[in-house]
Order: sequence, then C-alpha cells, then structure tokens
Amino acid sequence: MLDLIRHSGFVVWLVLLFGAMALVTAVLFARRPDDAKLGALRALTLTVVFTMFAAFTAGVGKSIAGLHGLPPNLKPNWMLFVAYGSGEALGNVILGCTLLALAWFVAVIGFRRIARGE
Repeated sequence: MLDLIRHSGFVVWLVLLFGAMALVTAVLFARRPDDAKLGALRALTLTVVFTMFAAFTAGVGKSIAGLHGLPPNLKPNWMLFVAYGSGEALGNVILGCTLLALAWFVAVIGFRRIARGE
C-alpha cells in the first residue's frame, strides 16, 4: 500500500482524501439513510473518478515527458519506460476504485434499510 502511494505521485493524496470522504459518507448513509447523504455520496464518487483520471493522465504524461532525458543507448527502449510509468500511474486508479467499491458496498446497508422501511 505504501509503495502504491509512493509511486503514484502527489495527486494520489487527493484520491485518498476524496475516497476517504466518500467512505465516511457511505457509513453515515448506512447508519441513517437519506437523500442528502446519497446525493453527497454520488457527488463524491464523481469527484474521485475525475481525480483518478487526472492523476492517471498526469502520471502517463510525466512518463512521456521524461523520455527526452533518456541517454542515447536507452532511447530504443522508450516503450518500456512509458509502460513502467503507466503502471505506476495506475496506482491512483487502483486506490480510487478500491475506496469507491468499499464505499458503495457499505452504502448497500443504507439501501437495505430503506427497502425495509427503517
């Protein structure tokens, strides 16, 4: 987990922050479901998705931008460097999707409570 955060760049902290906020909102929704909490969870979900996309594209862009600094003997292997950088950038997506999956799994409790009329 720490390697994922270390390799993913600065924006991973935003993914972590917004994902944690979504998870807390899901817990609140599970305890006492209402439309306001559900609306906040939906908005936070979009926030995490957009942040993941921004973080991933920034990581891939950084990998591509760094190609100009490769020594001449490594330039034929440029695709390996882009692939490695893209793999690191995917850490943002992995973290964000995991947090969102947990948040919506917890939110299921709130939906069950609504269905039961609690």
